[in-house]
Amino acid sequence: MDKLMKEFMDEATTRQTQVGRPLKEGFDTDESLVAELVQWTENDGQVYEQRATPVMKNMMRKLVKGKYDHQLAVKAWMYVVEDGARSYSKEFGEGRKGEWATFFPKNIRLAAAKEMADSFLDEVKAGGYSPEDFDVKGEVQLPGAKQEGKKAGKRKISKRISEAKRRRMKENASRSDVDSYLETALWSSTGDDDEPLDKNFSIGDFSAEARALAEKECSEFYAKAESLLTDNDPDHWPHDFWLTRNGHGTGFWDGDYENGDELTEIAEQFYESDIYVGDNGEVELSSPSRKTERKHR
Repeated sequence: MDKLMKEFMDEATTRQTQVGRPLKEGFDTDESLVAELVQWTENDGQVYEQRATPVMKNMMRKLVKGKYDHQLAVKAWMYVVEDGARSYSKEFGEGRKGEWATFFPKNIRLAAAKEMADSFLDEVKAGGYSPEDFDVKGEVQLPGAKQEGKKAGKRKISKRISEAKRRRMKENASRSDVDSYLETALWSSTGDDDEPLDKNFSIGDFSAEARALAEKECSEFYAKAESLLTDNDPDHWPHDFWLTRNGHGTGFWDGDYENGDELTEIAEQFYESDIYVGDNGEVELSSPSRKTERKHR
């Protein structure tokens, strides 16, 4: 083993030992670390149910719509893999902040995400997964496959939101918008018992302060984003606002919005918001005092 490789392995061994688990035999290559992370993530029931399943459903929706982009799919799987890395660190680490990223550096996580994205698409192609498995209606349109009934070169025409629709949205940031935002917060979050919050709570359980905060932030987001929303976009921007600002595996960036990158940048200007149950049994939202550092993947 040359000197440079020996130094690298010594450093890796030290890093693993520092977070509570020595580098065990068979983990001396990137491939073995990727395999370990993929296997752990696939076999963690909570990660599979709360992260992987929503991502697979979202990917299937895009396959049915003919909007599937494999590079964006890898980004979505990155969130799944990171949850797997955190779970692994929780099991074998010492509870120090960020140690999951020491167990599995970014290049390992990215390779694991690509492997899981490739595996899912291969299963779809082989018939192992179907739209019905995810309660999605329609037929799969595989990337690159020629679709009948579609005219080549047909240009998608974008329409800006009409003034009437814009006024309705402003008049209503709207109870229905806030409800959509809060519903997303519930089903995408877990309580101290690791159960999804929407299992035991509904939007009626939010405190008045939490609802006021949600309305304020939804209105602030919309004021910045209204010119970027089009008639061709999904009609649930509050849902994607919550998911994007909190770094979930889907959101504005994953292809459904014509100006998804710009909307993502606006959403990520907001703090990551936590949801929790207060001592009085009401559901609360955090109002952080500083912006959490993160990069969109």
